[in-house]
Amino acid sequence: MDTGTAIAFAMVALGSALGAMTRYAIARIVDSSTFPFATFVANIIACTLVSFIVFRFAGQMDETARCLIVVGFFGGLSTLSTFT
Repeated sequence: MDTGTAIAFAMVALGSALGAMTRYAIARIVDSSTFPFATFVANIIACTLVSFIVFRFAGQMDETARCLIVVGFFGGLSTLSTFT
């Protein structure tokens, strides 16, 4: 594995951990007793912000930032909600 690939993997791992912790914080704040509102809120936030970021910064983000923010953070934020 070359250095660029290793950095990309590390950025995805870091972003995913931060996204999962954010998702957990949302679950602690939002009441989901009758409907899974926390899942709904996390997915709406993730979809809205990733769409905005990708549209706004299209072509301006380097691979490291994309791996950290788009793939890692927003992936962790929206995917963890599926498991919970």
